[in-house]
Amino acid sequence: MTLRVICVGAGIAGLSAAVALRKHVSRIILLEAAEGVETMNVRAAGIALLSCGSHVLKETLGLDPVEHVNAVQLESIKMLKWKDGSLEREIPAARNDWYTVHRASLLDALREKATSSVGEGAPARFLFGKKVVAVDVEAGKVTTHDGSTYEADLIIGGEGVRSITRKAIVAETTVQPSGLSVYRWIMSPSSWEHLSEKHKTVLNPLVGPNARHLCVIDSPDKRLVLYRCHTSGLLNGAFTVPDYFLPNTSEDWAYSGSVDHLRPLTEDLPEPMRNLMRCVSSCGLWQLRKQAPLRTWNKGKAIILGDAAHPMLPFQAMAGSLAMEDAEALAYHLNEVGWQADRVPEALSQVFCTRFLRCSLIQHFANNSSFGNEFMEEAERWSLERAGRNGDDMVPVSKAVDDVVQRDIAKKVAETVAKVDVRAASGWITNYKLREFLENGGEYILERPYV
Repeated sequence: MTLRVICVGAGIAGLSAAVALRKHVSRIILLEAAEGVETMNVRAAGIALLSCGSHVLKETLGLDPVEHVNAVQLESIKMLKWKDGSLEREIPAARNDWYTVHRASLLDALREKATSSVGEGAPARFLFGKKVVAVDVEAGKVTTHDGSTYEADLIIGGEGVRSITRKAIVAETTVQPSGLSVYRWIMSPSSWEHLSEKHKTVLNPLVGPNARHLCVIDSPDKRLVLYRCHTSGLLNGAFTVPDYFLPNTSEDWAYSGSVDHLRPLTEDLPEPMRNLMRCVSSCGLWQLRKQAPLRTWNKGKAIILGDAAHPMLPFQAMAGSLAMEDAEALAYHLNEVGWQADRVPEALSQVFCTRFLRCSLIQHFANNSSFGNEFMEEAERWSLERAGRNGDDMVPVSKAVDDVVQRDIAKKVAETVAKVDVRAASGWITNYKLREFLENGGEYILERPYV
């Protein structure tokens, strides 16, 4: 087989695609802007893998969540009261395939799978320090900041929300601030082992070395999420606040947050949680933005996957899983055209049509399910007004959706669903199989994507 592939970005989407395609193509090159593994800022976070993600990880990518990624199998989601930390509600894991994962461990396992000399197909080449500055989707050429050019039959844009590949495919992207930002951090068990036994008695069942819960602590205008994300006991923290609480914020994962600013925002937590928060030594700060569904994900020899194609707020815990599903669907449709270079554009169109409904509906759920109260509307109004004052190029997502989700897209999707084998993706969302999802969810997302 002679298909040549370039993956722009070595996050979950790019690495998953490299693993899924490796045994079927002649060459894969991964171009990563970071100078090295440890400087990839997206590593410093935990993610959840629900049924869909864990199945793709096992069945398509050949990685066991616990054995290869050191994931923690979830027992439940615990909703706790901000005022006193008491249990408000507990949601048992619907299946035994829900996990929490340290993003760095997942990326390391995927990179090893893609580049190892062991396995079918030629190992992928991993090139650090290669910031992509231009993508020619028709010629199949990628140019990096140092003047190097790379040619391929297939270009995969997996470089996230600031995707250069997306700009080469879709001229306009409609985004708006959500009004929310998230502090993120990772803590080792040793960072809070000095706390009193009294406090550890409260904390250990929730987030201790053997805990298997995702804990959500809500106030009317703040949310704290804590969960163990690695079998070693690493603790992931995410603290969501309105933008008007913050002096500065950024959409960039690499933006540093201030622990000195974070801690005062948590001083009204119950004493055990408050003392745990005082043990946070460093954090990042990430602005959450909404994006309308795109007109397309593909053009010529290029396609975007994962956050580059369908970024969303983190409140459905689905972004990582959807990126892996995208890679699975890409491999499926390339196989349907016999891995032929001259039929790559055809396969990429099929991927978009197969995946658009599912990803756009989850994008809608995620963008509208964060807090469920008036605070969200207030924070969003504040951010939009501020964006207007600062001259930011953002408009409300709802104003652009009717223009984005067009009837020609609906027609393409319907035609694809009618003829394609819908085993192209694993297809779990709220216990729907993919066929049921396409039949029951299609009209909703096409008729009223945002309400």
